[in-house]
Amino acid sequence: MVREQRRGDWGSLPSDGAFWGLVLSPKVCSLAGVMLLVGLAFGTQTTFVALLIQEAGVPLNPGLFYTAVALSSFGVRLLAGRASDRYGRGPFISLSLATYALAMGILRVADSAAAFLAAGIVVGSGFGTLIPLISALVADRSEPAERGRLFSLVMCGFDLGIGLAGPILGTLAGGFGYRAMFGYAALLALASLGSFLCFSNGRPGSSLRFALGLETDRFRQPDPVPSEQPQPSPPLPTGSRPAL
Repeated sequence: MVREQRRGDWGSLPSDGAFWGLVLSPKVCSLAGVMLLVGLAFGTQTTFVALLIQEAGVPLNPGLFYTAVALSSFGVRLLAGRASDRYGRGPFISLSLATYALAMGILRVADSAAAFLAAGIVVGSGFGTLIPLISALVADRSEPAERGRLFSLVMCGFDLGIGLAGPILGTLAGGFGYRAMFGYAALLALASLGSFLCFSNGRPGSSLRFALGLETDRFRQPDPVPSEQPQPSPPLPTGSRPAL
């Protein structure tokens, strides 16, 4: 409900129905759905990895797992962003979702310190690619007047998934164990990949081609044309006076 002070040439969004119009827009709801499923898997990983390591009896400080995640995430961001500018967002987002599903699968069967650290590296690679490129894709699809709302709505899906992961997946863990829970997390990550392949660019066929880098983003906003700025007057020679 906050009213942002916008530049006059940015335009504005109508207040009536603007929120629900954005929520139901294909350019937003498809990405929010992907982030909801990823959030469920991510919330499972952040909440239960330490308990899984303890249950497996592996002599590994869980903090080292998150160190591997952080270092891998930092390293991959240096490459993925520039590459996506050149080759498109779709293929790299698809690869990041597949990578994250692989990471959950590794955690499902990990039984040594090396396996958990390898899973941490794969987690960081997938997550470190996904979040910046989803953000870039939202920016590509946003007009200046709606950019803040679109970012908020897409990331709300991710936050909602994290919030639901504990009670939903934790209940499954109580009945089937932590390893089975990470198997479900891998399925959720694969479901997010399937959602991106089918709905990221509107129609399923177009979405698949976009996700594979064979078609451009049909929701991308045109780059703004910079307005012409008045050129400053040249400085007057020393000792001269302006004409009256």
